[in-house]
Amino acid sequence: MPTPVAPRLHDLLAPLAGGSLPVHLTAWDGSAAGADPAQAVVRGRLHSLGRDRAAISHHYDLSNDF
Repeated sequence: MPTPVAPRLHDLLAPLAGGSLPVHLTAWDGSAAGADPAQAVVRGRLHSLGRDRAAISHHYDLSNDF
């Protein structure tokens, strides 16, 4: 049986991401790797004003302590 594709792809991409990938990969051969799919699920309407505002704030708003 051939080697599963998803773990190989994860191992190839992980160094570029600086560690384990924050997404769940499912390859065409049915293999899976990466984050737990229960934690990687995106909820809410994609690109709603409130959701995008929260994501931008989370990533770019720094406290004065920085």
